[in-house]
Amino acid sequence: MASEEPLDLIHMDISGPHPTAVNKAKYYIVVVDDSSKYKWVLPIQHRRDAPAILNHWKRQIELKMDKRIKAFRTDNAPELKKLTLQWQDECGSDAQFTIPGTSSQNGTAERAIRTINDSARTMILDAQMPSEFWPYASIHAAYIANRASIQNSRSPFELFFSVQPNTFHIHRWGCKIIFHNANDKNPNTQQKNKMEARGREGILLVVDEKVTGRYMCWDIKKKKEFVTESLQFFEENPGGPMLEKTRQEDANHTPTTTNTDTSSENNTEQIITQNDKVPNTELVPETQEDATDPTPEQQTGDSAPEEPIATAVQTDPMDEDMQEAETTQGAETPADNPDTIQERINKQLQDLYMKGILKRPYAQMQQEENDDTPTAKRIRAMMTNLLEREPETYEEAINHPVNGPRWQEAIQNEVETLREFKTWTEVPYQKGMKLVTAKFVFKVKPSIDDQPRKFKARLVAQGFRQIRGIDFHETYAPTPRPTTTRTFFAIVCAMNLNCQKVDATNAFAQAELGETVHLIPPPSLHKSGTVWKLNKALYGLKQASYAWRSKIADCLNKLGFTQCPEDECIMVNSDTGIMILIYVDDIAVAGSNSRAIQEFISNLARTIGIKDMGELRTFLGMEVTRDRKKNRMWLTQTQYIDKMAEELDMTAHRARPIGAPIASWETLEPKQPEERAANKPIFQSILGTLMYTSVMTRPDITFATSSLSQHTTNPAERHLEAAKRVARYLRDTNKHGIEFAFPRRGGMDEFLVGYSDADYANSKDRKSISGMIYMLANGPVHWKSQKQRSVATSTTEAEYVGFTPCAKDGIWLNRLVKWCIDKMDMALDTNQTGQIIKVRNDTLMYGDNQAALKIAGNLGANSKTKHIDVQYHAVKEWIREGKVTLAYATTDKMLADGLTKPLPATKFNEFRSQINVNAVPNVANTE
Repeated sequence: MASEEPLDLIHMDISGPHPTAVNKAKYYIVVVDDSSKYKWVLPIQHRRDAPAILNHWKRQIELKMDKRIKAFRTDNAPELKKLTLQWQDECGSDAQFTIPGTSSQNGTAERAIRTINDSARTMILDAQMPSEFWPYASIHAAYIANRASIQNSRSPFELFFSVQPNTFHIHRWGCKIIFHNANDKNPNTQQKNKMEARGREGILLVVDEKVTGRYMCWDIKKKKEFVTESLQFFEENPGGPMLEKTRQEDANHTPTTTNTDTSSENNTEQIITQNDKVPNTELVPETQEDATDPTPEQQTGDSAPEEPIATAVQTDPMDEDMQEAETTQGAETPADNPDTIQERINKQLQDLYMKGILKRPYAQMQQEENDDTPTAKRIRAMMTNLLEREPETYEEAINHPVNGPRWQEAIQNEVETLREFKTWTEVPYQKGMKLVTAKFVFKVKPSIDDQPRKFKARLVAQGFRQIRGIDFHETYAPTPRPTTTRTFFAIVCAMNLNCQKVDATNAFAQAELGETVHLIPPPSLHKSGTVWKLNKALYGLKQASYAWRSKIADCLNKLGFTQCPEDECIMVNSDTGIMILIYVDDIAVAGSNSRAIQEFISNLARTIGIKDMGELRTFLGMEVTRDRKKNRMWLTQTQYIDKMAEELDMTAHRARPIGAPIASWETLEPKQPEERAANKPIFQSILGTLMYTSVMTRPDITFATSSLSQHTTNPAERHLEAAKRVARYLRDTNKHGIEFAFPRRGGMDEFLVGYSDADYANSKDRKSISGMIYMLANGPVHWKSQKQRSVATSTTEAEYVGFTPCAKDGIWLNRLVKWCIDKMDMALDTNQTGQIIKVRNDTLMYGDNQAALKIAGNLGANSKTKHIDVQYHAVKEWIREGKVTLAYATTDKMLADGLTKPLPATKFNEFRSQINVNAVPNVANTE
């Protein structure tokens, strides 16, 4: 009977000896999780290397899953038996051994070895590769097997990590690749040859387990393995013949015996590194890659490996400018003949059948829908994934074997909408016209609130051909600051306003252009000898955002709206009591009177094309949840965090959640020369995701992300691990977000209140960390955590230096809030549902250092402050003018404390609760 939870029982066995591999491996260890049948393949050079490899694997998997392994089962191999007994003494895990002569007791591992060996052998034969590449084929076989359905249409990956795997990045093992040539330096001159080819041939070996889109490959020229993300696949070309050709050429040019293994350093240590970089791999037929990645004949634009094929001679008198513009429309070049995707899939599946990998033709499997064999279910799952991919070209979209009609409908809807808006006028082409090209972009929008998925096609201009001063001038269009967005929702909650969402239909296409722009439409819409003169903007034009912003602002001004001087993305109509927030084509509309809101939407619809989305539930990727009866609101990013966790393979269940985003002892100092460097693109990608969450709805991770952002150019492995810890913390608190609740505490006098704090010299460079946070309607709307520019000489000085930046932001925020509230109060009275609020004229700020507060209140200078930069004394002037009021708060009530230093889990939870970052209760949006 299988175990119930992952890591409850682990099976281990050693396979070999095998032929000596290119990396010197002769054996491999297979590790199988009993509950999910998830497999790991760990190549080793000698059997004595097994303990070191398995200890490393055990540390990695227990850290990743945040769970101890309960039991190990193996045969009586001395290397494994001694190690499992050692783990039993040190960790308390149960050591189980088979009775001699009864290998069936460890049948799970034995069966896994057979599956991996059969799959690896098949892939080696298919790619015509030498047998010494068996470790890579075995790892790839395990990788694919982990992603193939075995139980109730669920794969070992899903059973182990509780998330469905993504298989689009898997390609045919052993196929030819072209990778980016880094232009290695000449060993004699130490100079790069800039005339050397930018691409070099290689062979695909292993998919990187940790980073999607990264692969381990074989460099044919240098005869060694390497890891790359910049490569192109040629899955119809097996790598074996290329390898054999290179070896023959070397033999012909070298009279003496050549050592083909020039990479002698690929010993057991590199095998360990390989499996750290590229954990488990498995078996998938080589079909899905052919549908995912275009063949060389399909490549267009700069990425094509061959010269473009000349097009047919045009009979129209088009000059070089127009011909050049047409050649840039590579995205509209036909991807292949009609039905090419389905044809290639069927061909590859037939090849699998002929090679004996599939026991029956795929056509027969399609007819037998009740076939529940693992292979049949795996093939059906792969076909589903392949056919759901978003098309990249027009031809690929309309010829899609499943969604072709939907994409054709989406294209037709887009064209009809643009014609309805009279976006263009067809005019004859004239010599000398400056031309812009265009293409269709396709996107599947996921279902929301049980609504079906939406297939969207958009005609996009390729504005990179435009020239400033000729076919565009102004490009600036404002978007609201995150602080402004949160302030808007805080006011909506505080005043108990109704809030709806309006979406502008093809917004840019409704805006008139001030310049003359001529465009060559996609081939499917192009009439010979003509071009389009654009009357309205298209997505992709340089001036499109500016034109749309001017259009919507003009319409709203005519409807009686006034722009906020502090942020022009907020507009208010004092007569009707309606406040709106504009983010490009998304408009949030708030007001106390539902009838007035509907009347405004109707009036706006007469001037521009809009769609009433009803009650606002999402905005800029945030979920907006309200409890109108208790006057509460939550802003969360649950879907965004869940997607991040899925992409980072962090969706697996953990018994013990992460208590804080950063450990209380972690200082995150710069990388030292002896430390191992992290993968910079991966670190930057994770950090970018974390920072967006921090900026929008999660001030509780701001200190962590601010500290990590100081190492973006030179991250160490510990910085990457710290970033992953923050990601795991977000995953464990994915339903947390900003909570506004008014009135609840503090009363009207503290409707808007700020807090300023500093942590003195807590880093190697001895610079202090400043933190600030402003609470509006009892929820955070503005926060920062940043290192001070100069070294402070005392705690008092560090606290004092932090006052001015906090006060500066507070003065602006107070003006923004006061303007909005005053404008809305003019339209409200006590008989309406809206609540009238009065805002202080000054900005109220708290600090927890009395000496610093005393210095700020003293207009004169003294010997202890005369060295401080003059800019930090501005707070004194603002206090004297009555713009800022500084008050004392005890340390336990200092809400900015968690923005200046890492806190222990208990203290951190108190901080998070104080700033009102709470989990959304099980409550629907209520009136």
